[in-house]
Amino acid sequence: MASKERILLIAYDPSVVRWAAEQALTPAGFSVDVVHAVEEAIPRLAQEPPELIVVDLHLPGLGGKDLVAAMQAQGLDLPVVLIARPGEEKRVLQVMRLGAWDFVFYPAREAELVTVVERNLRLVRAQKEARALQEQVQQARQQLRLRQRQLLTLAQLAKSIMEVPKLSVLLPRAMREVALATHADRTWLAVRATRQNTLRLVAYYNLPSAFVEQARQRWQDGVSSLVLLSGESLSLDAKALQRFPLRALGKHALLTPIKRGLESLAILGVLRIRDFPFEQEDMMVLEVAAGLLAGALTTGGMFHE
Repeated sequence: MASKERILLIAYDPSVVRWAAEQALTPAGFSVDVVHAVEEAIPRLAQEPPELIVVDLHLPGLGGKDLVAAMQAQGLDLPVVLIARPGEEKRVLQVMRLGAWDFVFYPAREAELVTVVERNLRLVRAQKEARALQEQVQQARQQLRLRQRQLLTLAQLAKSIMEVPKLSVLLPRAMREVALATHADRTWLAVRATRQNTLRLVAYYNLPSAFVEQARQRWQDGVSSLVLLSGESLSLDAKALQRFPLRALGKHALLTPIKRGLESLAILGVLRIRDFPFEQEDMMVLEVAAGLLAGALTTGGMFHE
């Protein structure tokens, strides 16, 4: 089966170039770039690294050992296949100890070179797949740890609600726990003060003091009133948030109504100052937190105005 991998051939002898590139690798479907000296190859490696390098040990100037050393100095982990002559086994072994992967003797059948190249490219593909799989596993573990921390924080919030009946003590603690659960930088709770859907700030975490003084009288962010009327949660990314005054407080926001039955009576919101979007799982966590707080606010008389 034809392959599209790019091979860099470093060879000076025209007969070796013809054998390796024209008679073996190109007919096998590889894309072959040919250079005639290690000095010419080294600058190319960092700019356009090939999938595999084939280097003849018979070169003027720098040799195979110099190539491998230069690659190591640049942090390049590329397979190197050596072209040697019969009787040069010790020389091949020296270069392979330094980091070359494989070798083939010249002259030989073209199929031998193709076989060696394909064998090493399979190893490269396997390594890439293994690294990709490892990254996926690490990401999955990180997500799992993240969700575990969220669940533990929600459990702590539920415990606080059960153990701290006084709202003046509970709500500041709850705001911090909501921020931790959603990995937010700021949190606020605004309660509907009248039947006209006016909101006032009753609890918060990490809001600017100047903003807090005004918001205690009337919370106006251009968004919360819409969420209150719709009764639906809302996620705002950095672009959408630019339309509302809430942009002065952060770059990404989540808002969810706190309800008594079907009636929305308060808004629980979180903000991230960093340009780090919330995910659907964060919204689910915020909605659970809102549900936990609904009972505490009702029991504490917050909704009896």
